Amino acid sequence: AMAGPNSLKPAGGLYAQAESPHDHYARLAERNLPTVLMNAAIDHLDFPRVSCDDAVAVEQAMNHLISLGHQRIALVLGPPDHVPSRRKLAAARRIDPSVTVEHALFTLEGGQAAASRLLARGITAFICASDLLALGTIRAARRRRLSVPGDVSVIGYDDSSLMNCTEPPLTTVRQ
Repeated sequence: AMAGPNSLKPAGGLYAQAESPHDHYARLAERNLPTVLMNAAIDHLDFPRVSCDDAVAVEQAMNHLISLGHQRIALVLGPPDHVPSRRKLAAARRIDPSVTVEHALFTLEGGQAAASRLLARGITAFICASDLLALGTIRAARRRRLSVPGDVSVIGYDDSSLMNCTEPPLTTVRQ
């Protein structure tokens, strides 16, 4: 279909990475192009935005894991300058100031590497910043011959459409 001059156009960007260049957003503002940023834009970018409540997501996930009896809970988050990951970490630290965290790229391999380091430290429950990181975490647990959810609990984030195809289905926070 042809896009008219007033149609919505999605555009990718680096508005969720705090240390990335953001000059191109100034050009959007200078040209008065109507722009709405989705999912945890950086505070100094002066555009309307819609984003998930990362604090509520982490609070729900941590409380669920605590109710299951877990005491060694860790976060597997995106890169340190990823704003949604920063918000998740801040929320987790309000519940447990000494919560353990590993940062990774948003890949299966990144999740697996981060989770392997955490499993070596005795972590039994994981809150992951994406479903892909959660799948990597599950892979790391299975490589150590641990069962999920029997030995280790894993919570993803996004509720990606294929997560109910895993066995058992992945527990995930719907974005």
